[in-house]
Amino acid sequence: MTRQRETRQQRIETLKNKYSTALLHQPSESLSSKRSERCLSITEAEAAVLYNPKRPRYLSADDDMFAESNSENSMVPNQTLDKNIEDVDDASGYYIFRAGEEMAGKYKVQGQKGRGVFSNVAFATVGDTSTVVALKVLRNNETMRRAGNKEELLLQEIRQCLVPSFVVDFLESFEHHQHLVLVFEAMHMNLRQILYRYGRNIGINILGVQRYGQQLFKGLDCLEKLNIVHADLKLDNILVSQDLQTVKLCDFGCAFRLDDHTRESTAYLVSRFYRAPEIILGLSKENIGCAIDTWALGTCLFELFAGTVLFPGRSNNEMIKFIMRSKGKVPNRILKKHCDSYINVFRKEPHFEPKSFAFREILYDEQGQPGVKVHQVVSDAKHNLSSKLERRQSNSLDDTRLVPHLAKLLESTLAIDPSHRISVKDALASPFFSE
Repeated sequence: MTRQRETRQQRIETLKNKYSTALLHQPSESLSSKRSERCLSITEAEAAVLYNPKRPRYLSADDDMFAESNSENSMVPNQTLDKNIEDVDDASGYYIFRAGEEMAGKYKVQGQKGRGVFSNVAFATVGDTSTVVALKVLRNNETMRRAGNKEELLLQEIRQCLVPSFVVDFLESFEHHQHLVLVFEAMHMNLRQILYRYGRNIGINILGVQRYGQQLFKGLDCLEKLNIVHADLKLDNILVSQDLQTVKLCDFGCAFRLDDHTRESTAYLVSRFYRAPEIILGLSKENIGCAIDTWALGTCLFELFAGTVLFPGRSNNEMIKFIMRSKGKVPNRILKKHCDSYINVFRKEPHFEPKSFAFREILYDEQGQPGVKVHQVVSDAKHNLSSKLERRQSNSLDDTRLVPHLAKLLESTLAIDPSHRISVKDALASPFFSE
């Protein structure tokens, strides 16, 4: 038994040393004793979670309509391929990677890393080198091809940015067995995995939130200058460097330009937990802009610090309820636009009464049958942002100094009215980043 304890301790020390330079892993006075214990109690099995993107229960595939199916290592043995054979794709049009397969004459497939709505991704080495890249292979159908072509154009535009964009590096594209393939720098982890590993249910070091938040706002600043909206910002779509010091935005499959008049209005843009009120309420596309990314980033920063989703609604209706309980009533002028849009464009029942603007909360009985409760949602001090952050705050000097600034930043980042939401420029000037 003593020998087992010693062996485990040796493994812990090895892993502690490996990540000793990382903001998220260093024991410091910015961490409470509980947060420190969680960051330092490392086993080999826990460390493996960093490279195996399993979602926490609070963001499972059942909860997120945009959830990815992370089917790592779903490879088939290599074989001679013929462009005319039908087994290069599965029934849904996803490309079937083959271990050791060569693509574009230089990329040797190492293993599949995940699968999303639009594509699946594999890591590959370049030629005879040890350089690793990520290959994003779009599904083989017309809709996904159009989305891929659109994403490529946006990435090419972002690549021209003269300042660090904090967007994952796009290298090139090519055709492979009637699939469009986008090639990116390889980054092995995303913020969902970082949070799952280092701060599950308690959050990460406030200094890590500060560092990542500043970089991400700089990323949004780059996109805003190009009139590009990411439109699916969440922890899963933020990649982290191997030394854990740098984050980069990825997955521009839902992104659009503000001057793209072909885009349609929808109440389901952006993954639900990160969806801004103006999207949920179905406002016209003229009301949907860069501010939706600002909202999404605000929810991400809260989640990184607190370790839990800020608004874990199971539907758009419940999302609005949670938002109002924390942020107060939706302005009447926005509710008027919402009712007009839902009734005249979507042909659906609005979430609010058209005349009184009372909230129509959808509730389910024991048999799962829906009903409607009409009432006014009153904001609750227990659910406001400051209270939620304070409950997660430690007594450390860094938390004491920075959490009030984070609370103020998030209050302005998460303004219900997008016209009152803080600008990216002003967010970067926040005391949270300057102190």
